[in-house]
Amino acid sequence: MYCPPTHNMSPFYVGDLTLDPVDGDSAQRHAHWDDSTVHLIGDLPLLSPVSPPIRAPGAEDILFSSSSSTSTSSPQMSGLRVRDSQSASAEADDHPDDECMVNPKNKNRRTQNRQAQRRFRERKEQQKTALVTRLEDLQHKHDELATLLTTFRTKNHTLETEQTRLTREVDVLRKWRRKLLSLMSDLVRQDEMANDQLTTIAKSCSDTCWRRGIEYSRLLITMQTLLSLFEELQISPDGG
Repeated sequence: MYCPPTHNMSPFYVGDLTLDPVDGDSAQRHAHWDDSTVHLIGDLPLLSPVSPPIRAPGAEDILFSSSSSTSTSSPQMSGLRVRDSQSASAEADDHPDDECMVNPKNKNRRTQNRQAQRRFRERKEQQKTALVTRLEDLQHKHDELATLLTTFRTKNHTLETEQTRLTREVDVLRKWRRKLLSLMSDLVRQDEMANDQLTTIAKSCSDTCWRRGIEYSRLLITMQTLLSLFEELQISPDGG
């Protein structure tokens, strides 16, 4: 707590100077300098024994000086400055130069990571090469199978055409067989009739004439049968 000083109006001496304490207001009204009372020694001004009285520090000056000294030299501010310097040194210790002070564990970990990444890329390239080779092999096999499929389709088409032709020929042969069987039965009947006729004729001719007549009759029957067969079947040039 501030206690105002008691003003003693009696003068006091400092060396050869006489100081008269006065009130603040009266000091402001009466304080002035006289150049004639200032004596210079070289470049330093000296106060004369008859200089004007110097104003004593008042209550406002004491309060201002105490507050300014407290604010500038408080323990809190000095503690802050100490802590700031300590934190700065700690940060400098926590973050050393990467190039000069590298942690061996971090360096080994980075090296291991780079090696693992390189091995991963190598495995990936090997797998890619193997897949490309397998794809090329499968493509080659696919081309071979496609060629075989085309060949088999061509052969199948040829066989189907041959089958159609053979089926048509089989049908024609079956018709010929039926026709020949009927013609053979007709020849047998006609041969019997010719024998009867030739037996009648043989009584009036020689044996040579009789044999020639029989051969001629059989040849005539055969030619007539074949002509009738070709007319009914109408064989085409390709055998159909």
